Order: sequence, then C-alpha cells, then structure tokens
Amino acid sequence: MVTNYIKSLNLDNLVICSPDHGAVKKNTDFAKAFPESNFAVINKKRIKPNEVHSMELIGDVKGKNVVIIDDMADTLGTLKKASEILVDSGALSVRAVATHGILSGKAMENLENSKLTELIVSDTIGSVYDKKSPRLKVISCSDLIVDVVDRLVKNKSIHELNMM
Repeated sequence: MVTNYIKSLNLDNLVICSPDHGAVKKNTDFAKAFPESNFAVINKKRIKPNEVHSMELIGDVKGKNVVIIDDMADTLGTLKKASEILVDSGALSVRAVATHGILSGKAMENLENSKLTELIVSDTIGSVYDKKSPRLKVISCSDLIVDVVDRLVKNKSIHELNMM
C-alpha cells in the first residue's frame, strides 16, 4: 500500500522520521521496507493535550528526503511544525504518511501553509475524499481489507501481510 507508493517515488537519501518517541516502533517497522534509509525522531514536549511546547530534531536530514509515519492526521498543526523543523535542518523534501486522515479544523489551511511536499493518507475515513489539495494523496486500503477477509475466511495468518 503506502510502501509501494513511497518506493514508486524513487527517493534518494531517504530518512524515515518518527513524529515522536511513541511512534518509534511503528517507524522502525516501516523503515525495514527501505533498508538503505536512515532514521530520525522529532522530540516533542507537550504542555497539555493538543498543545506542543517545543520540538527538536534528533538525527541528520541535511540533503535528505524525509518521510514521517504517523497514525492520525487531524489538524496538521504538529506536522506543519515538524515539516518546518525538518526543512530548516536541510531536508530536501518532507512527506507525511497517516493511516487515518481526519483532517479537521484548519487541517487543509495548515497543509497549504506547511513545508510538507505531500500528505499521504488512507481512505479509512471516507470524508478525506471531500478535501482537495495537490499535496494530498489518498491511497485506498480496499485491497488490504479484501486480503485480510480472504485470509480470515480461509483460516490463514494475516501476520505476513504488508499493512503499510
């Protein structure tokens, strides 16, 4: 699904970037599909829920193409700030991947005013198709759902499926 799309972009000097320490495992799992990639983390400190106090980059992104992997993209405030830090640190491009594109509030405004090259989301939330932007890429997860249901009906493991 997403890994195939990222591979189709033929990005040189790829860095997989975790948007926070809580997503490091998910990002390292994703990075296995890109053995030549490097890794970075955004160290995010929150004052309270939905309010970021500060963000800092751990890792080298200078001259690199960065892909951030996250579970949700809601207002895109954090992704906007993260993309600024990454570009200001020398990243050539910054893409963000989110399984669920909630895209509420000022999300589309934040996307257009961000330094994100592209936001890639799945269609787990159907209203994502109502959002229009040349920077928004929606990838269908229908083939994955068909594969999961087929394996479950046949009493086969879904463990080896590429969920990303």
